[in-house]
Amino acid sequence: MRPRHEYCILDGLDRRAWGVVKKARKRVFSVVKAVKENARARVGAIPPEKVLPDPKARELRKPKHKETLSDLLEKGVAED
Repeated sequence: MRPRHEYCILDGLDRRAWGVVKKARKRVFSVVKAVKENARARVGAIPPEKVLPDPKARELRKPKHKETLSDLLEKGVAED
């Protein structure tokens, strides 16, 4: 079998330059999309979701870095 590029004229060339373009797909009507589009036009876009951090979870989480000796000494001096 011979490789395709030996006998295919358009292989490796820009197909748009030769006028070979894919046909556009026909859009199918969707009721759900139409209703959402109508609602956005009337009310406006929905604001993005905001996640509120849980203060209890922050306290339970371990610190990212261990405290250094200098930090411990400073804490000890500040408490006295």
